[in-house]
Amino acid sequence: MSQPKTLEYKRLSETHPVFLDVYSPPLPTTTEPVLLPIVMFFHGGALTLGNRTSFFAHWLKDRVLAMGYAFVSADYRLLIPTTAQEIVEDLQDAFKFVVENELPGDGYVFRLDGDRIAVTGSSAGGHCARLAVIHCKPRPKVLVDIYSSGGNLFTEFHAGIKPGEIKFVGQTIPHLEDAPFKSLTYPYSDGIPEVITDMEVDPSKITNPNDPRLNIYCYHLQQGQFLDYYAGQHEPSMCASFRTILSTTQNPTEEDFKRVIPEEKHSLFPQLCVDANWPPTILIHGVVDDVVPIEESRHFYNLIKTRSKVPVKLMEVEGAGGMHLFDIFPGAEEAHKAEFDAIADFIKEYL
Repeated sequence: MSQPKTLEYKRLSETHPVFLDVYSPPLPTTTEPVLLPIVMFFHGGALTLGNRTSFFAHWLKDRVLAMGYAFVSADYRLLIPTTAQEIVEDLQDAFKFVVENELPGDGYVFRLDGDRIAVTGSSAGGHCARLAVIHCKPRPKVLVDIYSSGGNLFTEFHAGIKPGEIKFVGQTIPHLEDAPFKSLTYPYSDGIPEVITDMEVDPSKITNPNDPRLNIYCYHLQQGQFLDYYAGQHEPSMCASFRTILSTTQNPTEEDFKRVIPEEKHSLFPQLCVDANWPPTILIHGVVDDVVPIEESRHFYNLIKTRSKVPVKLMEVEGAGGMHLFDIFPGAEEAHKAEFDAIADFIKEYL
């Protein structure tokens, strides 16, 4: 298999390019541009770490190329000091780049075939994929949702304060003290942190008590304030408002939470944006996931079924094999081939 072609799709400053990788199927050499469907992939990493090769779905990329489609994996600005609004801008720019430009294959160049573009991602990358459905043009025709975060952000899991240890990909994360995270905590008394778009990470070493950036998601999750950084709203704290609703309202509704979210930020919450025109969607999630509870995907699946008439399918991976990141663990291809093939078939049918 040929190596991807790395391209700069935007520049934040003279010294800060942002990249994407283009994977192309093997096709005959030609001088005429070829039209291909494209599957856009966004990486996981809690929106705070990783890059276009992190937590990478090789199983999906290989199947997409085997269908004769192209596969593109893009970096994006990572949270803190970036917010979800800047991430959305990056998703839009990545889409704009692949839609408007000829892209390099091996022995040929290609363009997007009309509007035949799909979007996918795992964990936080799946959250990005949902945001792409909401904000990017052309609107993706298929969404592949891989144990994605953000299926329901209006919960104690996201807004609650967790004074003790938490579980994270089978590891126990102790209560994290404040001092090491001062530089990544609002109001940034040491100055605004550097904007990062490419933080390479080893999936087997995704926590490190000596690396604040690596642990920043767990810290803010324990503090019950991660969504403040996501939405860029600290005064008043969005999470504090959510906690008030959760503690004082019996059976709170979506409308209860919408009232405390500024209207201009509603589109950063995918569950508020599922509509009748949502694209065909396939979700896969492990039942023992300790990073993104499976209830998130179940909730999002039910929203799609309720609000649209598009094909939607949720595959639940049972047992210990359904831990977070299960699709990149050794032996995943053999253990989950049937599910992986079903996802490829879904893409082929609807893209």
